[in-house]
Formats: sequence, structure tokens, C-alpha cells
Amino acid sequence: MKYVTLVCMLFVSATAMAHEKTNSWYVGGGLSAMQIKKLCSGAPADICDDSSLGVSLRGGWYLNRYVALEGLVDAAGSFTSPAARAANLNGKTSVSLIGVGLVGFIPVSSKVSLLGGVSAAYGEASTKIYADGTGPRDCQYHYSSWYDDWEYYCRNHDDDHYSSGGSTAFGAQLGVEVAPAQHVHVRIHAQRYFSVDGGLAFGQRREIDNIGVAVLLAF
Repeated sequence: MKYVTLVCMLFVSATAMAHEKTNSWYVGGGLSAMQIKKLCSGAPADICDDSSLGVSLRGGWYLNRYVALEGLVDAAGSFTSPAARAANLNGKTSVSLIGVGLVGFIPVSSKVSLLGGVSAAYGEASTKIYADGTGPRDCQYHYSSWYDDWEYYCRNHDDDHYSSGGSTAFGAQLGVEVAPAQHVHVRIHAQRYFSVDGGLAFGQRREIDNIGVAVLLAF
């Protein structure tokens, strides 16, 4: 009899967990650390910084305990691209990605789930450059990975702002989600975006890694 009672309790518990996330909306955000892969390859360390702190926003709909549809925003704004640091120039690059995705959950306990997902995002890089000295501007930037049109842009813009045209990038994420309270979820996730076009700031399409911690409110 005690085994029957135990099975019934487990069944009721599992049903309650599934009900908790079924048709439940959630929204939240937190901090993240973003890195542009190989941005600084071949560039002196003093003119390049491929990592930045940023924000990570998440919102979506738990279809059930195991699947959620999700919207996401990842953004960071303190990269130093070599393309923004030609002689007598200075500048910072920001990156933003906004997308939608599908997230799957594997429950480990009543409060902890492993997660994995795929997404499609629109990404854009923006670079602010400004004069950093009175000497002649040397726009011959001899790194083969950079676009040839950087020289033209360097010679014809002063204290200006450049934005890439934007691109679609696919992403994948892994992580863990913990529910310390009934309507509160804490997520730790590692997201990679593949083949993001950052225009002059990137020099070519690059992968972007984003590791974040977010607090989500379910209702």
C-alpha cells in the first residue's frame, strides 16, 4: 500500500510541476558577459578589446514543463574594435541582437531544470569614432581580415558614427534554470550566435558568445 501511495504522490507532484509552467508567461533580465570571437586576432592588445559586460533580456511562454517559446535581447557596448583605432582615431563598438527561439527543458528535480535551445536573431554592430590627436591620419590599416572600404571611411569621416547594415544570425544556448519560489525562476545560460555581420567593426562575419544570469518572473 505504501508503494501505491508513493506512486500517487509522485504523480500528483509531477502534474503540479507541469501545470506550473503550462500556459505561463514569463519575463525578466539580468547581466551578461559578451565576447566577439577572434576579433583581436593579429591586433596589438592595446588597440583591441573583444569582451564587454552587457544586458540579457528574456521573455516568453512556457508551453509546458518541457518546452517554451522565447524572445531574447542580448546587448553590450564597450568593445574596442581595431577598425575603430586607426592612427589618431579612437572609438567604441556596441553590439545588439534581438531574436526568437525555442527552449527545451529537462527536469532534474522539482525546482531545477537543464535547458537547451535554438534561436534566430537580428544582429547589428555600431561604432562611434572620434579624432584622438592632431597628427596626420594614417588610414592604411594592414590587417588582411578588415574590409578594404575601411580606408575610405577613415579618410572621409571625422567624429562620426557607423552602423552595420544588420544581419540574421542563428544561435544555440545551454544552461540551467532554478525556481527558488513559485513565480520566480533564475536562469544561467551560455548563448552562441553564429556568423554575425558586424560591418566595419568586425571586418568579417564572426561568432559571438554571451554568458548571462537572468531573473525571470512567471505569471
